[in-house]
Amino acid sequence: MEYASSKEKPVNEYVQLNQVSAKQWEQHLTELYNNEERQADQLEEEEIVVVVISNESRTKAVRKLKNRKAPGIDNITNEMIKYGKNTCNT
Repeated sequence: MEYASSKEKPVNEYVQLNQVSAKQWEQHLTELYNNEERQADQLEEEEIVVVVISNESRTKAVRKLKNRKAPGIDNITNEMIKYGKNTCNT
């Protein structure tokens, strides 16, 4: 059994410290990198879908927003959307 520190305290009996060779790391990282490249290629090949949202359905959704809720990552509150100028109409 291997020990995690020089104080000779055993590591949890359920945890095993396995030695991984440099070759195994290289193989593992190569597989991860190649997988990411394949996923990026698949995303480029997919079609872009455009969804048209009607003004009526947008207005209905905005009315249902609750006040006094925390803003999202964009720091836009529901009140700003509900009571701000109607800049979404084009």
